[in-house]
Amino acid sequence: MSNVKNRQNAKALNNLLNTQGSLFRLQKILSKDNYLTKQKHFKPLRTEKSSTLSLVKSDSLITQDNKNFFKTSTSLNKMNQIVNVQKQTNEEQHKKVIKHLLTDQSYLKLNKISLEGNRVRTLQTVKPELQIQEDQKQKMKDLQEKIKIKLQERDQVYLQKNAQQLNNLQLKLSNLQASQLFKNFLVQNGYRQPAFLKDMP
Repeated sequence: MSNVKNRQNAKALNNLLNTQGSLFRLQKILSKDNYLTKQKHFKPLRTEKSSTLSLVKSDSLITQDNKNFFKTSTSLNKMNQIVNVQKQTNEEQHKKVIKHLLTDQSYLKLNKISLEGNRVRTLQTVKPELQIQEDQKQKMKDLQEKIKIKLQERDQVYLQKNAQQLNNLQLKLSNLQASQLFKNFLVQNGYRQPAFLKDMP
């Protein structure tokens, strides 16, 4: 009998666990997310007293922030004053060092030697540059002379060609019948013949 009863109890428990509601309750229990734990985490409703306390608390926080701000600004002002004092000290020390160097004979000698060395180095650098400039000027001058000679040769050729063409034209004019008649008219009437008819027979 006991075995039959145990089987019945196990079957009933299995049916109970297989139902949807029992599974949901079991999951809630296992996850520790039941109604009671939720109620513990709920915040209480805000009352007028609590809101007043929060306002007072926020005012105190603002006052504390203001104090911190003034402390910080005061510290910054002090730091600025320290920096300004240090700047003035550095400037005065710099002026003293410069004044000492300007009156120090050994420094003046070193400065003079340095300037002389710079002048020599400058001359050594400038001399080749001047020579290069002179060479370039001479090359330009030679080129201009060559161009001038070429232009003269070209002009001479043009002049010779033009002179030959003028002579040929004059011969053609002299051999024209009209030129012969015109010359005869001039000779008969005693007029001076023009230049382009001088070579006519």
